[in-house]
Amino acid sequence: MIEDKTVASKKIEEARARVQASKAPTMHIKVYSPYKTYFDDNAYSISAGNATGPFDILPHHHNFMTLLGPCELSIR
Repeated sequence: MIEDKTVASKKIEEARARVQASKAPTMHIKVYSPYKTYFDDNAYSISAGNATGPFDILPHHHNFMTLLGPCELSIR
């Protein structure tokens, strides 16, 4: 089921407010294609998959860039 864009936008804004209010370390994540930016903000972690398999990235990780394959993307 696909959520209404206004409901999803509200959930994203609430999550951003919680991240900014927290003192936990965050990192900047940008997920994009040549035609669209899907996510461009701070977060606690990202879990996704690329050609070599699933991966997780946490704050203080070295800079990392990869081509994502079809996968479930989880940004916290």
